[in-house]
Amino acid sequence: MTVALEQAPQALHLRAWESAHLRVRGGTLWLTQDGKPDDLFLASGQQLLLLGPACYRLGALDRSGAELILQKN
Repeated sequence: MTVALEQAPQALHLRAWESAHLRVRGGTLWLTQDGKPDDLFLASGQQLLLLGPACYRLGALDRSGAELILQKN
């Protein structure tokens, strides 16, 4: 999955029993969770486990975009 700077943030909806493993392959990814005040910034090589129920918003921080691998469980 590739996220471009020009795109609106992409929504990732996880239900209560779902989770997703996110790994950034290139660029820098901006990530926020609806209803939470903090944003996260992940660089190439970093990974994160996302837990539901939640809605996450994903976006790129620079023109090169962000390339990521997303595996839902």
